[in-house]
Amino acid sequence: MADAASAVAANPAEQGPNQGESRQKHAITFTGSGFEYFKIWIVNIMLMVLTLGIYSAWAKVRNKRYFYGNTMLQGGSFEYHANPIQILTGRIIAFTAVIIFSVTNHFYPSLAPVMVILSLLALPFVLWSSYRFNMRMSSYRNVHFGFAMPLSTAYKYAAVPMLIILCLVLLLTMLPNIASDQTMLNTGIVIGFTVLVFYFSIPYLIAFTQRLIISHFKYGTSQFTSGIKAPQYYLIFLTWALWVCALLVILAAVFNAGFVTLFFSMIQEVGGMILMAVIGLLFIAFSALQQAFFVSRFRNYRFNTTKVNDVQLKSDVKVFSVAFLLFE
Repeated sequence: MADAASAVAANPAEQGPNQGESRQKHAITFTGSGFEYFKIWIVNIMLMVLTLGIYSAWAKVRNKRYFYGNTMLQGGSFEYHANPIQILTGRIIAFTAVIIFSVTNHFYPSLAPVMVILSLLALPFVLWSSYRFNMRMSSYRNVHFGFAMPLSTAYKYAAVPMLIILCLVLLLTMLPNIASDQTMLNTGIVIGFTVLVFYFSIPYLIAFTQRLIISHFKYGTSQFTSGIKAPQYYLIFLTWALWVCALLVILAAVFNAGFVTLFFSMIQEVGGMILMAVIGLLFIAFSALQQAFFVSRFRNYRFNTTKVNDVQLKSDVKVFSVAFLLFE
């Protein structure tokens, strides 16, 4: 919805007739509060527990309507029109498919590759249906968003990512046989190669799918276009890897400087439980920072390469601002 909201904010129809004038900027504001949402959240949790998860469809609709209704742009709010029964039906179908996959894999393990292939073949349809449903159920000022991608196009352009994923999955399923027939060194080489291929495929897959999806978003008759390129996503992953390496070097230098003794003395003085709690908080903070880094970098790049008709979108979300929200 954030992508769509920015598109509305930059809609040429609201910028004035003179194309030579500087474009107006319209901020998107959120009028909700943490306490209001907490009341919705706690009721949703209780009802989901009491109904063994069935109420989750109604919970999703309540959440989305709260956030949409409190997201304001030029005095108007967004709307979410989905019916909980529609969402529940989709989840029942998905749950049934998972049960069938698990049972088949347990009693007929030889059919595992076939089930994987069938799952991959179903994935484009599932994603296409999800985007189509969510965009159609969203509106602003009585104008609905849309997802104009034909299903045939989804399968056409999903062929390359699906082939990469299929090769990796099949290779991973073959690892036990490889390990039993080859030396430990060869097994390590195969596993390392698989991990490297998988890791270096992620940025390409993200860029490929996001560019394809965004380019088929619509707001009324206004068409989204995306200029996402895979090299920028590789740069984002590389930047994070360099930061992690720098952190590891600093930690190694700290421990080599004689802080190991101090570390173990702290365990004896403050107690194992307190130290574990501190380590746990540090891990949570690091996880929030990692998620915030990717969320903010991907979001900014995605917005800054997206246009609605001839209007360029803009985003400058900061990493630590997102990390603060996640950690909070």
